[in-house]
Amino acid sequence: MGLIFLFVLGAALGWLATVVGDSRRSRNLMRNLGVGILGALAGGLLFDPLIGGGGLLAGSYRIESLLLALIVSALALFSVNLLHRSEIR
Repeated sequence: MGLIFLFVLGAALGWLATVVGDSRRSRNLMRNLGVGILGALAGGLLFDPLIGGGGLLAGSYRIESLLLALIVSALALFSVNLLHRSEIR
């Protein structure tokens, strides 16, 4: 169940980044969805156990674990979109 939650969280953040960034091309949407999902998975599965969390796959749904997945996903989206904008100019 935790893995499904991370996918949904990452996809929602990717979609939100597309809406906020006002990028209407489907390529941008797919990139943001992918980066959002990968960021949420990295935060929830890799970084959370490193800082002492139980991990979302183990069924440990602590608010700290979910916030970490949210933060890592948002940072990944911000970084990718920032790099993409600098390549265009």
